[in-house]
Amino acid sequence: MSEESALSFRKLVSAMRTTEKEYWAHRDKKMLRQSIELEKRVDDIILKADGSAVPQNDNGTFFLLVAELRASTIQYFQEKKKPQPDKELVNTLFKTIKEKEAKIDKMLIRLQDEQIKKDGYSIHYQVMERLPRAHQARPVFSSMDEQLAKVELDDLYRHPDPPGTMYFICKKYLGKDGKPLTEEEVDKIINNNLNS
Repeated sequence: MSEESALSFRKLVSAMRTTEKEYWAHRDKKMLRQSIELEKRVDDIILKADGSAVPQNDNGTFFLLVAELRASTIQYFQEKKKPQPDKELVNTLFKTIKEKEAKIDKMLIRLQDEQIKKDGYSIHYQVMERLPRAHQARPVFSSMDEQLAKVELDDLYRHPDPPGTMYFICKKYLGKDGKPLTEEEVDKIINNNLNS
């Protein structure tokens, strides 16, 4: 699996996950048809792939996760269609699907962030604090280092002041000039990377 084919597969899976989420959010039949079409394309790629050609890196791990997700999803719907489905198996498959989807989504975000950094852009991490009765969150810590921001977040979680305060991390994508990028600019960069 070459770097180009891995990027195109990643783009296809990203589109599949996006249309699935759009369908479940709005129950739009057009999105359902798109999602099914993308799932078929992903399934075709998985079926045609040579198992020995899967690399032992992030791209290979991603490919295997998607293959496991699709296998579990197909098995889940086959079991659900039976007149007397095995409820325990259905529940187990559902949990497996949700776990794989979460891993795939996290991996997609991480791989996109790595690609953005390779292209010379930077990511600024802000730990945000929202007090119990506040309408907006405010930044309490900023860093270009994700691990440092996570350490600060963990520390704040251990000692919330006052109790009931909510903490989370926000990412800001910065251009090569150091100015924040808009969502449209970030999407354009990601899509250009996936299309090239």
